[in-house]
Amino acid sequence: MIFYNKTNKSLGGIETNKIKSKDVARKLNISPATVSLVLNNKPGVSEKTRELVLSYLAEEKGMIQVAAKPQYHIALVILKNYDLAPDNPGFWQLFDSISAQCPKYQCDFCSLTIEKEDPHLEKLEQYDGIIVWGIQASKEDLVRIRSLKVPAVIVCNEWDSDNQDTVISKHRRAVFGAVSYLVERGHQNIGYLRGNQPLNVFQLRYQLFQNAIVHYGLKLKEDWIYAVDPTSIESSCQDFGQMIRSDLPTAFFGDNDLVAIGCMRALLEAGYRVPEDISIIGFGNIPISSVVTPSLTTFHEDAKKTGECALDLLMKRIADPDSDSVKVEVGTHLIARESVLNLSK
Repeated sequence: MIFYNKTNKSLGGIETNKIKSKDVARKLNISPATVSLVLNNKPGVSEKTRELVLSYLAEEKGMIQVAAKPQYHIALVILKNYDLAPDNPGFWQLFDSISAQCPKYQCDFCSLTIEKEDPHLEKLEQYDGIIVWGIQASKEDLVRIRSLKVPAVIVCNEWDSDNQDTVISKHRRAVFGAVSYLVERGHQNIGYLRGNQPLNVFQLRYQLFQNAIVHYGLKLKEDWIYAVDPTSIESSCQDFGQMIRSDLPTAFFGDNDLVAIGCMRALLEAGYRVPEDISIIGFGNIPISSVVTPSLTTFHEDAKKTGECALDLLMKRIADPDSDSVKVEVGTHLIARESVLNLSK
């Protein structure tokens, strides 16, 4: 990081080693080590303290901060095997999280899409490291990624995670938590709204749902399982609207919020009341889930934390390429809103 005197039109550089940390520390009543961390753009300092130091330099010393030249070039890679919503909220939350953390590591950052069966994955080796949004990735895709000469972290996919740095959500907690929440509210007949694409996360959640149904001593009828297009709210709504049968459960769990909201819309259009007739719970807590009517009860998937962990893992992998692989599970928690009726009252 470099600071310049803002009154000097020639912008003669004053590097951080020309600023005496002990003088700034004495003035602000903090340690010289803390000042040094701020001046060198290092982690380990609270944002409040960092802002205090930078404000002092700007106001008292007439300095302005200029970003240092990036040391690392990082890419967020989308492995695209299916059509998903172009404005997928989960992806953009992840993108924003990683982007916000890049200055901490002096990284520049971009995203790029790898189409299905692209034979030219070696182009990814131009980067110092990659984070792969693996929600659509197959086992074969991840084998190809691992064969590249570039450090990589996979997010949102658990294929072969024992041999790959991976960041995932705690799906079991969310799925079992959703079924438990419905059971506690008197629901014994619970159905499942599946995304009809063979994504690893959809298969995992469905298996966990079946396990949860057995765990709570419930029965799952085949007629209560609906597979719909998860590409968008509109596509889920259209598919489910064409398949709705008269024999419905009292509640549904949806593979994700887009599916849950789309199917909820189809039920409302078909004359059902949510949650009075049928309750729905989703997964993801995307922004729209809080503003639809009724607002969607869902499990929060922390895309911000996922992005932070992914970048931290990647920088550690760049620094130590031969270290053991790491799997990080990011917690989930219930967001109770209006779409679930309590039948036990």
